[in-house]
Amino acid sequence: MKREAGIIQISRLKTIPFSNKSIQVSLEVSRISTLTVSNNLLSIIIDGNGNGYDFQLIECKQAIADYLQTLFSENEMSNIELKCI
Repeated sequence: MKREAGIIQISRLKTIPFSNKSIQVSLEVSRISTLTVSNNLLSIIIDGNGNGYDFQLIECKQAIADYLQTLFSENEMSNIELKCI
């Protein structure tokens, strides 16, 4: 997961055998309304409508939440609901 300007890029875990590539999703920061974190999982809701993306990550929920907060400014985080479950 990384950020370039106003875009967050997240790679899904590779789940297809014999493939060297994982699927990468690019999301505009301004469209993110909710981040839900749990152990090994990240859910991102865009546009406040319940639609979004789910990602499997290999990390505990606190480490994921801490890292996410480094990717967003304080102003951006005031517009994003961060849930740890």
